[in-house]
Amino acid sequence: MPGTIWLPNTGYGALAPETERYLREGLSRAAGGDYAHPLVIFCQMDCWMSWNAAKRAVGYGYTAVHWFPDGTDGWELGGYPLEEAQPEPGP
Repeated sequence: MPGTIWLPNTGYGALAPETERYLREGLSRAAGGDYAHPLVIFCQMDCWMSWNAAKRAVGYGYTAVHWFPDGTDGWELGGYPLEEAQPEPGP
C-alpha cells in the first residue's frame, strides 16, 4: 500500500523489549512525533496481529488509530494500487 511503513512482528501477543521499542520508534516516525496524527494499522486479511499492534498504539497514547482488518488483500480486492515494501530495519 503506497506510503506505508512496515513494522513486522509487532503484533504478537507478547513482545520482547527490543521489539516493543522498535514498534514505539516506528510509530513515532510514522506520526512525526504527533500523537494525534492518524495511523492506519493493517496486515493481511484474517490476520489479528495488526489488531494487537493497533491496541498497543492506543495504549502508547496515539488518539487517531484506525485498524484496517482487510489489510493488503482487501486493498487489492478494492482495486487500489499496491507497491512493494521492505520492512523497517529493526531488532
